[in-house]
Amino acid sequence: MSAAPAKKLPTWLHLGMRVVDSSTDREGIVHGFGEPYSHEESPSCVWLLPPGGGFEWRAEITAVQRTEATK
Repeated sequence: MSAAPAKKLPTWLHLGMRVVDSSTDREGIVHGFGEPYSHEESPSCVWLLPPGGGFEWRAEITAVQRTEATK
């Protein structure tokens, strides 16, 4: 039995990038990848901060999209 191949981060996604979390329709700035306190070879989530400040939130990488300004 072989393990499923690891998914890689999209090449366009990087720290400091402004993105949209399509699951909440909120815009955020990427400030971290993966779950804290784990050692993931291929992270499944990103941590976002609201552009004007506020509380961070977790978004699945598959739900994160480029904003119109970053396309």
